[in-house]
Amino acid sequence: MSEFGETIQTRIETGRWVVSTIDERREELAKALADETPMEPPQWTNLFEGLQTGLKTKNEELFEAENALAQERGDDPEERAERDAAVESLRNTLQSHRALLESVEGTKVVERVGLGGAMPEQPNELAAYARNVVQSLRDLETTYSGPGGVEAETAKLADDLKTAHDELESALAEMNDEQQQRDELLVERNEALEAWKDVYQGVASMAEGALRFAGEDVLADRLRPTSRRTQGAESPADNASDEGDESTSSDEVGEAASGGSASN
Repeated sequence: MSEFGETIQTRIETGRWVVSTIDERREELAKALADETPMEPPQWTNLFEGLQTGLKTKNEELFEAENALAQERGDDPEERAERDAAVESLRNTLQSHRALLESVEGTKVVERVGLGGAMPEQPNELAAYARNVVQSLRDLETTYSGPGGVEAETAKLADDLKTAHDELESALAEMNDEQQQRDELLVERNEALEAWKDVYQGVASMAEGALRFAGEDVLADRLRPTSRRTQGAESPADNASDEGDESTSSDEVGEAASGGSASN
């Protein structure tokens, strides 16, 4: 299975850290905020619990979406190996048929069934090339005899080639189906990521505001949803400077702390 994208993994870890931080400090913060605002401690506690639940849900949804995409991408090596094996098998069959027909009847019949010249390199083009040869061999409906009793029955050659051709077509179809699934999962992952960013920024901003109101500036700085953290370029555990970085404001908490309304 493929590993998670680095920035996605960092975002998930950041979101989990924010949830954990709120969980650890909510009772203490609720009391500190209640001393300075019209809201009672249980109201603040309910608010913090709601913030935790919202972000925790988006963390889990992003994790599941990225995990599904990573698993699908992890199938790539096996699919390519199957396709490459089918390509080699078909190419070997084509070369074998070409050599047999040339040995019993010469280059004229080789050209007639479409086996003259270089074979295509691309798998899709090789499959189409083989499909045309199969049809040409069936159209001949004859048996060529060469020196030493060697025979080339075009119907049998067509059947053998059709088997190798179908194996390649099946491998290509499987890869196309898997690519479509990957595209769909990528869309779902990106939707989960956008939803996570919206909730993360809102929750982290409100928690930051609460911490600053309670005098916890150092922890508030670590919790602040800077653009780098939102983008997964930095986690709260990093020591990188936030100077000059954009962040989401915490006006919601500031309004609540100043006596504005807040819902539970």
